[in-house]
Amino acid sequence: PGMRKANTEKSFSSTSTADFHVVDSDNQALCEEMRQLGISLLNVALETGGEVIAASEHLVAVVQDDICKSLLQNSRTGSLSVLSVTLRAVFNLFQHFKMHLKVQLEIF
Repeated sequence: PGMRKANTEKSFSSTSTADFHVVDSDNQALCEEMRQLGISLLNVALETGGEVIAASEHLVAVVQDDICKSLLQNSRTGSLSVLSVTLRAVFNLFQHFKMHLKVQLEIF
């Protein structure tokens, strides 16, 4: 354990701030791709099984809270591709969940 810590500290101290900036931009691009993929998967679920999902009280609660909150956060992105799939997901939500999402509709 002591050697591992020393190697980690040595690696960390030899890394320049420019290296962190490159890693941050790479991580940001990866994060955008992951968000886009996740929202695309949500869209597939809503398009293929939206009516079935809307029939489950537990899943409606998840949609009302967690999914709407995440979509609202994603709607404030600077990435056009993430915004595009987010708006598509919002449309799909309101198409299948409009009776359950009256408050959320006002927010969007």
